[in-house]
Amino acid sequence: MFSLSFITTIRSFAQHKLHFSLSVMGLSLGMAIVILMGLFIRNELSFERNQPNVNNHYRLVMHAQENNNEYILTTPRAYQQLANIAGVDDVFYVFKTQMASDDKVLVGQNAFQLLANVAVTPNITQLVNINVLAGNLQDALNAPEKIALSRSEVLRLFGSDIDSKKRVNTTDFKNIIGKTIRLQHNNRLITVAAVFEDLPINSHFYFESLMSFAPYQHIGGNVAHTYVALSAGADKGKIAAQVTEVFNQIWQWKNIYYRLQAIEDIHLGPNFAQDMKVGGAMSSVMICALMSGLLLLISCVNYVNFTVAQAANRAKEVGVKKALGASKRQLITQFMGESVLLA
Repeated sequence: MFSLSFITTIRSFAQHKLHFSLSVMGLSLGMAIVILMGLFIRNELSFERNQPNVNNHYRLVMHAQENNNEYILTTPRAYQQLANIAGVDDVFYVFKTQMASDDKVLVGQNAFQLLANVAVTPNITQLVNINVLAGNLQDALNAPEKIALSRSEVLRLFGSDIDSKKRVNTTDFKNIIGKTIRLQHNNRLITVAAVFEDLPINSHFYFESLMSFAPYQHIGGNVAHTYVALSAGADKGKIAAQVTEVFNQIWQWKNIYYRLQAIEDIHLGPNFAQDMKVGGAMSSVMICALMSGLLLLISCVNYVNFTVAQAANRAKEVGVKKALGASKRQLITQFMGESVLLA
């Protein structure tokens, strides 16, 4: 019975080629768009989900009440006061070194510009998941004369030292450890202490090389991205008020307050000029979700319309089958089978 229904369905498709083609194209286009939009939405919602202790990490954001503007850079001078706030387990700083120097380096006789060099506190691995391929990352973060490079940055700076004809492996990166680069602005030699895997796309963090934060910890001005780790059950509102008080004491500011922004909300939150990467928007995610649902609904409606229009042309076929003894259940099974097979 099943094989007979299957053969009948294939014959029906062959006899009604135009209806079959239009139905397949309409449903295929609708489903393809829904799948693509679903993948986009899934990617947008996946940002920072793989970071360590993501639920307890927050970024400090300053809000100016006079003009309603917000800023995400703060001064490193507040480190000790922030660390002393009850409920704050740790404080992390990320500083773009290009704000203090031009980041131009010499590798042998070749000149390069470090793409995204940042100075970070040694506890950065508790904030960002960094996969070390070779060397010791903590050596690079604790010594001002050392640096950690990403896979891409190593290939860009030392590509001539790696055989491009074979697949790059861990041994090649181990050979890079101990090599030096020279800062052009002061001729200071920096030693490569570690190589790490490129950061994933679904993260607002972006850096190609890491250095110690120690030389910049007393730098003036609001120049560093500041993150805090809170204790489980800590009162975020109370901590935000204490953070505001700390910076008010440092700068003698008025009409400003600080808020804590969960790092998993950063990508789809407000975009700032100082962000490490351009973020997304929750409105785009919602629009894509609505559009994908609408397109799928339109595809289904079009298919139903085609099928209803085709039903009139198949009235003779249905009459003949009923005359030959086909039951209502058998007819329903055949037409439902055609729809399922076509979908």
